Amino acid sequence: MHTGIRAPLILFACLGVLAGDLVYLPVALRSTFVGPAARYPDPALAERLWGTVDAFVAAHPPAAIYPAYTPSGGGASLEGAEANVRAACHDFPDLPEAFGPGVHHEACTEWVADYLGLYHAARARRERAAGRGGEVDLAWAAAYLDVALGSLEHLAYGPEDAPDGVGYRDTRGAVWQNPMRAVNVTITADILHRTGALAPDQRARVEEVLSAIASAWYAEFWLTGVQPSTGVSLTTRTAHDGAATSLAGRQVVSTEPTTFRWNADRGNSPSEELAWMSAGVALALRPLRGRLWTDESGAIEVAARHYGAFALAFDLPDPLHDGALVRTLNAETEGGAYGQNRLWIENHTADVPSIPYLGWTWHYLGAGLLAAEADGPAEWPELVPDAAQWAVLKASAEATLHAPDGTWLVDMTPGGGLGFAVERFGLWTTSCGEYRSGGHHVRYDGRAGGAPLYVSEIGHPAGLDVIATAWPLMRLSLERGDAEAYALWSGRMTEVLAEYTAHPPDPAWAVCGVAPYVSANPGYHWARMLSMVVMAHLGASGYDVRPWGP
Repeated sequence: MHTGIRAPLILFACLGVLAGDLVYLPVALRSTFVGPAARYPDPALAERLWGTVDAFVAAHPPAAIYPAYTPSGGGASLEGAEANVRAACHDFPDLPEAFGPGVHHEACTEWVADYLGLYHAARARRERAAGRGGEVDLAWAAAYLDVALGSLEHLAYGPEDAPDGVGYRDTRGAVWQNPMRAVNVTITADILHRTGALAPDQRARVEEVLSAIASAWYAEFWLTGVQPSTGVSLTTRTAHDGAATSLAGRQVVSTEPTTFRWNADRGNSPSEELAWMSAGVALALRPLRGRLWTDESGAIEVAARHYGAFALAFDLPDPLHDGALVRTLNAETEGGAYGQNRLWIENHTADVPSIPYLGWTWHYLGAGLLAAEADGPAEWPELVPDAAQWAVLKASAEATLHAPDGTWLVDMTPGGGLGFAVERFGLWTTSCGEYRSGGHHVRYDGRAGGAPLYVSEIGHPAGLDVIATAWPLMRLSLERGDAEAYALWSGRMTEVLAEYTAHPPDPAWAVCGVAPYVSANPGYHWARMLSMVVMAHLGASGYDVRPWGP
């Protein structure tokens, strides 16, 4: 059974008119999936997701990739964590013209440390719940947290405040991506805190750097008064416009402005950025509840949730920005050799539905759902304010997963690795190891083993995007009482997990990545791939981040 439609055409019905534009919803998408009673949290789904994690780790043993996991590698220690991260990032590119000198290579250190820390923290949480201790995983999680914090301190502070004099605060890469980095660090630290394994000095470092990231984002992005949307240019505010400080009094706003320009119709949607900024800041504020300045923390939280509520928008009126219409999704009805679909997410390449950006947008929206305020459906009411916006959220996922002719763009062939089904769209593809403008999907040719398949330009396959998209949509479907949407996405999740349990994705596929901003080193991709499934497991299990208190 495939819950993605492969028919030549999708039947559409007009939902209604939003700001003068018709929004269409697929009505022929049906699932025959019948499973356990729909619920949230869903322990059975959480177990299936962790089974996929275990299968991935068994198929690609970490000791074959990272030196400190070997018997002679030093084990769970700061030195071991540093050695593993160095092995994953030694050849990661820097690209100073795009991100700022030094910052992108530093980003790899932070990303790999927080991906691996999240895995060990989640594993320890699961072991503790089963009465099995989990001390080794807690030790690894704490060690990786220390490595991640060291990098975050470089990225959040200027050289005058960074502990070792290395500060990237004034670079594009830091201004742009620091909230994304706060997501996994917050969750890892929170799990350690709940188990009593977060040392007092670590807690102080976590609270300090999270306060720096949240305060800087609010001053640099939110206080511009500009809402990211298509056709919008946003130049970040600088310390000259108004400084902001961390808990320790460090000045955390960049002294250099950065300009971002978005055009959702031509390959540059702000969807993912809105989602990661929202999730990172909202999560960072949870441990800090009562610690940040009371007159500002509430405003920052409102702003953070607001960004996420507009991550997937089609002419959605923004009441906090003078009622301006926000659009982050494609609106073209023509264009490109294969036609145009409204509601696509496009990124990096015009006229191509960007399934990886769909996956990562929902990955971060799902992470934002972990910043819970209360049990039940009122946790993030701004995300789905009404039936019209719920329809847009669902329809954008369907549009991005389908070509204009209705082709389902995930290859669900058993044993095929769940690659992108883009064989019919030659202008969207490129060959292994080659770069061609517009080639958003790379044909892995089997050179590192396994069957050929199409992966993203970064190296991951389509199945991981389905997992990332499915679990938050399933949760929201339950809150909306939308049984049809729940059945559709739970069916897709079931198929993907069955395939990945039998045939886990392979970090070696990244040997064919052509993105100039990522290396083909399997150490980076092992951690990155695994983190997408771990996040879904935490979401399905009902985990949330709560205030830490005094």
